[in-house]
Amino acid sequence: MKKKIHVVDNEKITCDLVEAVLSGRYHIIKSYSGREALEKLSEQPDAILTDYRMPRMTGYDMAVKLRQSGYDGRIFLMSGNMDEVHENHGDAHRYFDGFLRKPFFPNMLVEFLNENLEKERGMRA
Repeated sequence: MKKKIHVVDNEKITCDLVEAVLSGRYHIIKSYSGREALEKLSEQPDAILTDYRMPRMTGYDMAVKLRQSGYDGRIFLMSGNMDEVHENHGDAHRYFDGFLRKPFFPNMLVEFLNENLEKERGMRA
């Protein structure tokens, strides 16, 4: 059975690109906001791949809510400005299992997920 990857990005083109690249390997769930993603948590994704900058709720804020609700799957953050993420959220490593810098090539996305989905889960403090 294919693992479920939930892609969260307010840019439809990013969600569509990720789906096109990964749909042969994974079942893809798409959401265009953090709130929509929280509503779809019942679909029980194995991992969530979220953008950082989104209207009304950042990917960081969504990850905090997911962890507080008991979600223990993998959460990966995509961002074009990782410096901003780490400057604003020094504790980001507590909520995310990996970080993927945007823009990325399709092969980079596949390699990132191959490495990080199978990796032993680190301890979140």
